[in-house]
Amino acid sequence: MAVYVIRSGAADLRDIDNLERYTLRECRLSIHFSYMQNIFDFDSQAALSNYLLNLPEHYSESLQSAAQVASQLWRFAYEVQRNDMAVLPLHSTSPKAVAVGRISGDYDFLEGLVLPNYSAQSYRAVGPHVRNVNWLTVDVPRENFDQELEGFLRRRPTVFEITAEDAEIRIQQIVDDHIEQE
Repeated sequence: MAVYVIRSGAADLRDIDNLERYTLRECRLSIHFSYMQNIFDFDSQAALSNYLLNLPEHYSESLQSAAQVASQLWRFAYEVQRNDMAVLPLHSTSPKAVAVGRISGDYDFLEGLVLPNYSAQSYRAVGPHVRNVNWLTVDVPRENFDQELEGFLRRRPTVFEITAEDAEIRIQQIVDDHIEQE
């Protein structure tokens, strides 16, 4: 199985706390590209990239930027598979922690998905691109990851594969050790 970092992300960093709470409570990874349509509407990654280039307020100025976003969305919808390991670096915790789980559902597009604002009793739209996940743990301290794996956690893309040797075995051991210490 593959190991992917999948960041919740939010257009506004003030929404990160709510988006992470939603992700953890609902066992649903949601990536925030809310102006998009269903990835299954595109027959290729190139077609998705071209669509992004025609969104004047977002990527029309940068072929590279559109291609990067298309690559991440395509990976989330088509390459990530059930039982792959999902690693979610959390931004709203102190000290910084990581949630680790297994993908349990296929890509889904939930148009109009609304995120409860747990602290303000209001609602905001979230990215409609979702995958269900079964969390193994939601609070592994980042310091438990070795330098190589922690380097992957610092990378910026929203969705990417951790390509370190034996990444799945190493991360599973970190999770097992963390659960045993609880």
